Amino acid sequence: MRVPTLLFALCLFLLPACMQTKETVTIDENGKGTLTLDTVVDKQMTEAMVEMLRGMGMAEGMGGADPTAQLDPERIRKGLEGKEGIEVKSATRTEDPETGKITMRVVIAFDTLEALYTSGAVMGVSAKLEKLDDGNYRFTRSLFAEQLPKEGDVESQQMFEGILMMMQPYLEGMSFEAEFTMPTPILETSGQKIDEKRVRWSIGYGDLVKPSARTQTVVFSGEGLDWEAFESKAANPLARSQPDTPTGPITPTEEDGGAEEPEAKPDPKPEEKPAEAPESDGAK
Repeated sequence: MRVPTLLFALCLFLLPACMQTKETVTIDENGKGTLTLDTVVDKQMTEAMVEMLRGMGMAEGMGGADPTAQLDPERIRKGLEGKEGIEVKSATRTEDPETGKITMRVVIAFDTLEALYTSGAVMGVSAKLEKLDDGNYRFTRSLFAEQLPKEGDVESQQMFEGILMMMQPYLEGMSFEAEFTMPTPILETSGQKIDEKRVRWSIGYGDLVKPSARTQTVVFSGEGLDWEAFESKAANPLARSQPDTPTGPITPTEEDGGAEEPEAKPDPKPEEKPAEAPESDGAK
């Protein structure tokens, strides 16, 4: 994995900077549940980071003039509209002019975990549900597994650590927290077990270099459950961030009320030279 690829992947998934996210998920025995996603962003720090990246020629496709544009409730709704098995219950965005903090909350109802993760609602997170031989279930989430260096990739890992050091002033305040309430008792987990059915994972800036820290697992009782196993890759970070209008120059015919494009004229025919008179037989 080359340095530009690593840097671009990092920026796509961690932009906006100084971001704190919290996922709160509650799942019923029938597999249905609710996700509440809270995101808090420092707008000023984000803009400063993007300016640095522009200076390096790496900011193209990362939110245009407003790097926080992806935190748009209507864009979220539109991006998830018609996705099978999920419903956006609410999506709101507020901005505090004094602190420069932007807060967005999205509440999504889902029919199954598979529907939630294949819809693209949880970006940058791949997921896997397995039914074990003893009838219990193991659920695994991997943050940025498709984009950041994998365990054992020493060269890419060293590059990534160098990039993180360079961007530390912009990213050190970020955090990712997820809290799940499972339908049955939790048997084991890589996270913090809060009570019989609740588990929490928290990772920060320093954990991004550890693939093991970005992998979250929970094994829970399968008693009374009949869920389908699945595996999904992380959603494309650009899926909901592309502009709705062309970014290139607009021709007059594309503008409202613009002049029509002039009718193309046929190419003029080459000028024909008059034929020369043939010489007579008596010419010397």
